[in-house]
Amino acid sequence: MASDPELMARAKAGDTDAFAVLVERYRRRLCAFFYRLCQDREEASDAAQETLVRLWLARERYRPTARFTTYLYSIAWHHWLNRVRAMKSRPPVVPLEEQLGPAGCGLLTRMLERAEPAEDAVLRRYRTQRIRGAIAGLPEKRRIVFVLSHFEGLRYAEIAEVLQIPVGTVKSRMHHAVARLQEQLEEEI
Repeated sequence: MASDPELMARAKAGDTDAFAVLVERYRRRLCAFFYRLCQDREEASDAAQETLVRLWLARERYRPTARFTTYLYSIAWHHWLNRVRAMKSRPPVVPLEEQLGPAGCGLLTRMLERAEPAEDAVLRRYRTQRIRGAIAGLPEKRRIVFVLSHFEGLRYAEIAEVLQIPVGTVKSRMHHAVARLQEQLEEEI
């Protein structure tokens, strides 16, 4: 299987099949990423599609100096900022359960399932909703850092590059996000 940088090199040369492989690899992840930001499936799908178009248009500028995902999420983040500026208002907050669907918070659900017997399903669902709601309620700057780290698996240096902020700012935002989540979820923890 070809690596992302290899596929981008082929795409740079005009190979649409190589780019199609990248699209297949990252389309769902981008949709999930945007959905966590806007809580609207259609908006998330549109933003993911537009990000992939921008990736194709920016293929000439790609240099494999960092991980491909850093480059991709940088494009996605800047596209998102432009969309938000164009909307001039923040989308309404929707519970994270609706944002992520059953697969999106699978890790949180599995952790809760292991900790509790099956007959406590109602309590587990309540806790999961509280966790998801707490994440959705984070201020956007902190939520994006939390989402990129915990759901997308980016390291702090990569997040800093994507958001074009210092690593120290990423660490600070993550610290404040985790502190707020701990405070809000003290009962569940």
